[in-house]
Amino acid sequence: MTPSTDTRRRVLKILVVLVTLGLLASFAWRGVPGTGPDPRLTSKDPLQRAAAAREMSGRTDDESLGLLLGLLADAQGEVRGAAAAALQAAGAAGAHALTARLASERRQGVRFRILSAMEDGDPAKGFRVPQSLDPDELARYFLWRAAFGRLSSLDRLVDAAKRAPAVLEAASADPMPQVRQAAFGALGRIGGPKGIETLIRGFSDPDLQVRAQAFLSLRLLKDPSCVPLLLASLAAADPVAKRYALDLLGDFPDAPLPRGVLEAMTDASPAVRAAAGSPLTDIDTK
Repeated sequence: MTPSTDTRRRVLKILVVLVTLGLLASFAWRGVPGTGPDPRLTSKDPLQRAAAAREMSGRTDDESLGLLLGLLADAQGEVRGAAAAALQAAGAAGAHALTARLASERRQGVRFRILSAMEDGDPAKGFRVPQSLDPDELARYFLWRAAFGRLSSLDRLVDAAKRAPAVLEAASADPMPQVRQAAFGALGRIGGPKGIETLIRGFSDPDLQVRAQAFLSLRLLKDPSCVPLLLASLAAADPVAKRYALDLLGDFPDAPLPRGVLEAMTDASPAVRAAAGSPLTDIDTK
C-alpha cells in the first residue's frame, strides 16, 4: 500500500465521521428538548413548519409546549392543525398549557383556536371548553365552529345562544355568509319574536344559501306567531322575499286570507304570482 493510498483512506474515514456527527447533531437539534428550537419552525415553507410541529407531538417540556402554542397563531391552517394535534398528544400537560395560554391571550382568533384544541382533545385528560367563559364569547366561539368547523357544534351554539341572544342577532348581519347561515340555523331552533323577525329579514340576504337557510329555519319552527310578520313582509320589493313569505303562509291554513296575498297575484314577478296560489288553496277565506 502506497503512502498516498493510505492518506486517502484516512481522509475518507475522517469525512465519514464528520458526516455522521453532522447527522447526529441535526437529529439532536430536531428531536431532543432543550437543544434549541427546530430551525424549520421559522421556515417560509408551511409544510416545513407543520412537519416540525408534528415531530414535537407528545412532548411535555415547557419549551416545546410554548413553541406549539405559538404555532396556533400561524397563518396556515395545516400548521395550526399540526400544533393542536401535538398539544393534544401531550395529554394533561397539553391541556394545562392551553388553559394557561387562554387566560392571557387577547386575540380573538387565537383564543378560538385554543378553545378548538381544548374541545377536540380527550376530556379524560382535561381537554374541555371552560364553561366559565363569558356567555357572549362562548356563543361566538360555537358560532365560529358551526360556521367554519363542524356542523355538530350547532347544538352547542343553540345552548350557548340562549344565554347570549344578542350574538345571533349581530351575526345575522355578519359580512361572512357562513356566519349568517349558522346564525339562521340556530335561530330555527330557538325561535321567539326577535328570532322570527331576524329570520324574515334573512329572506332578503344577498347570499342564496343564506336566504334558503332563513326560509328553512322558519318553516321548521312552525310558529303561528310569525303570520303577521310574514304578511307585513309582503310589502318588500324583493320578489324572493315575497315568494318565501307566501310559501310559508300556506303552512297556516287557519290564518285569514290577507289583502296582501290577493295583491301578490298581480305582482310583476311570475314566481311571486305562482307562490300566491299556495295560500289561496290552504288559507281560510272567511
